[in-house]
Amino acid sequence: MNETPQPSESAESRDHLSLVADMTRDFADSRDIDEALAHGLARIATKLRAEGASLFVLEPTTGELVCRACTGPVDIKGLRLHGSIGIVGRTIQDATPQLVADAAADPDFGAEVDRATGFTTRSILAAPLRVQAETLGAIELINKRGADSFNDDDARSLEALAAAAGLALINARNAEAMAAQAALQRELALAAQIQKSFLPDPREPDFPIHGRNMPAREVSGDFFDILELPDGNIWFAIGDVAGKGINAALMMARTTSLFRYIAKTAADPAAVLAAINTELVDTAAFGMFVTMTCGAYDPATGRLALANAGHEAALQVPADGTRRAASAAEPRWHPAQTPPLGLVDGLFRDPPVESVQLDLAGTHLYLFTDGLTETRLAGREFLGAEGVARHLQVAEAQGLPAPEVVDRVIAEIAPVERAPGDDLTLVRIAGPGT
Repeated sequence: MNETPQPSESAESRDHLSLVADMTRDFADSRDIDEALAHGLARIATKLRAEGASLFVLEPTTGELVCRACTGPVDIKGLRLHGSIGIVGRTIQDATPQLVADAAADPDFGAEVDRATGFTTRSILAAPLRVQAETLGAIELINKRGADSFNDDDARSLEALAAAAGLALINARNAEAMAAQAALQRELALAAQIQKSFLPDPREPDFPIHGRNMPAREVSGDFFDILELPDGNIWFAIGDVAGKGINAALMMARTTSLFRYIAKTAADPAAVLAAINTELVDTAAFGMFVTMTCGAYDPATGRLALANAGHEAALQVPADGTRRAASAAEPRWHPAQTPPLGLVDGLFRDPPVESVQLDLAGTHLYLFTDGLTETRLAGREFLGAEGVARHLQVAEAQGLPAPEVVDRVIAEIAPVERAPGDDLTLVRIAGPGT
């Protein structure tokens, strides 16, 4: 029994498959997607004998089609079309090739370019740049040389070639996104390094002030600072910038710099906050503000002046962590005296109140940000100020060196295996002889 001979693959089909393979390799090797698309489009036009060709990419944000590459007698690179208009728009809407033998008779054909350039479009073949379910754009061929129109074989070939171009385009976008992400990570790492330089260096265990900052992300909106003066007094500050990320870090750096500059010659913490506020209301971005506590401490006498602008209340506890008989030794809260810094121009350019005067004899003073009070332990409600106070008093009762007390409380509230939900900062100031 004689078998019916099967038709062999044409040389033209083999050439088209070879071009698909070549273009796929060229796209993979290219570092310039626009150059690769233009080169590939020229090869497609030559292979399919088109007088002109253009490659349109759909912009997701605007819904417009933008010509990224073209070849032929008319240069339309940069041309923008509505994503649902014209034969190219129909190609994208239907996500299928469009073979138009008589362009002038097609209701979707737009003759504006022909009228503007004098070029005559007779036939059109368009195919979508499609990867899986996503349509990225389309390739459009104009007028087949030596023939009245393109044919079905041309449509199949263009569909395969457009798929290769679509894959190249989405790979380039992914590469650009990865490069941008890597650049952002480098910038964040640099910002974190710069920010850490603003934090005070660790002090010896017997130094009266110790602090710890734990950012929730690469950079933090929290800060604390310690400034030792020649006369033996120590200025300190703790603050929290509204928001997170780069903007909060920049405002944190500015506030810290202002504190160090102003406190060197200031006489009162309330005046320091007022001066910082004056600067911030003139330069801060809309909606950003800083809660901040600062003070001046004489470790020889235990006298401390404290001013608080919208920050968490400071907590003064007995040095041994127990409640003593004397009322002065009872745990005491020292709440904010003014609103946060930078909220409204002219809010308090002059100090509205005097700083609170404290005696730290036999006590320790704790300052912290809301990252501690708003922590949830084991799925429970917010820890709150009273919860933080319990942790502090338990740590105090263990008689640990000052740096270990701070580290222990931070570790209990934000274990290393669980990233904190917000920036955390804790500062401890020891009274004389404790």
